[in-house]
Amino acid sequence: MKNILAFFIILTLNIVNLEAQDKKIHFEKLRLKEAVIKAKLENKLIFIDVYTNWCGPCRWMSQNVFTDPKVAKYFNQKFISIKANAEHGIGISYANKFNVRSYPSLIFLDQDGDVLKRVVGSRPASEFLSLAMHIGTPLSKELKKWKLAYENNSKSPELLFAYANALLDLDEKIEAKLIAQQYLASQEDWRSSKNIDFIYKFSPLLQDTKVFEFITNNRDAFIPKYPKQEIDRTIRNYLHAIAFQNKAESDFETEVEKLYQQYFTEDLEQYLAEFQLLILLEDASQTADHRAFFERSISYFENYNCEECMILDLVTKQFALYADQEELLIKAKEWANKSIAQHSGFANNLNLAIVLFRLKKNQEAMKFANTAIEIAKKENQKFEEANNLIALIEAKIIKK
Repeated sequence: MKNILAFFIILTLNIVNLEAQDKKIHFEKLRLKEAVIKAKLENKLIFIDVYTNWCGPCRWMSQNVFTDPKVAKYFNQKFISIKANAEHGIGISYANKFNVRSYPSLIFLDQDGDVLKRVVGSRPASEFLSLAMHIGTPLSKELKKWKLAYENNSKSPELLFAYANALLDLDEKIEAKLIAQQYLASQEDWRSSKNIDFIYKFSPLLQDTKVFEFITNNRDAFIPKYPKQEIDRTIRNYLHAIAFQNKAESDFETEVEKLYQQYFTEDLEQYLAEFQLLILLEDASQTADHRAFFERSISYFENYNCEECMILDLVTKQFALYADQEELLIKAKEWANKSIAQHSGFANNLNLAIVLFRLKKNQEAMKFANTAIEIAKKENQKFEEANNLIALIEAKIIKK
């Protein structure tokens, strides 16, 4: 009888311990060699949180993310987790080995101790969990294989193509850009269907003259596969980058107009008006005087039918934050609703929430702030700004 009772006591304690363990990530004090051995024995990957005592985002991750039940359960099942203080004890060796310069540095290793992925900075629990769930997937395992082949001087076009795509899909943008450039350098026919898709996918990274000129001179190869608006936006983004480098020149606007005339006939007037709007926005951000920007924005939307959420959201955000007249906030509300009607996303729902809050419509503001957070969670985006807004709204509601 005593043995049976003892068994149930031990069983109960083990269950309690397991439940407690899954309330936060179980971090161990291990050297890397020890972690590698344990990871192989338990068939797990390795996670290292490199932090410092003075790092605010590090403390926030410890208090709000590493204690999230879903995060804790997944990490305790899949990872050997280590906390390494970059300024004390064995944490110094981790910081040196992985050349850590920013905090928190969140480093994921395979069972051999090789880096699978590293990211810097805090992120909400949902985004952090999604990040971890992609570590050790077939794609990340393939990435290691391609990386080893690349480092052993195997640089066939097939490998470069696969390696670049895998890097970009895993959000390793700096390396992805380098490999993508090498792949394109190996290609004689950029107009093949495969290469058109590749260039379109990598165009936000490949902001160089050769790629830009290829896209502008081969619109006909892109537009049947991709919306004209998106191709034009890619070209305009590059033109903006060139133009802003020469903003100090006295004939700046004249030269910009000539530049646009080289690449656009259709929609030229609207594209130039949009560019002038962006110039005023940059000026406003430097002087904190938004009056000219507000006037030009209203004129722009009265004269042009803007179907792009990006410019709508950009302008609306400035009105939401800086407009000090009710009629301007009502304009911003109209634009935010228009953007949401085109495509309901995190940015436009948050914009509408801010506008409604400033119009003292707190309950409506709360609704759209929560919608923004729901979208952010689904898309693995950060949503601290929406959380901060909700805190402000709740404070106003409580005061009432």
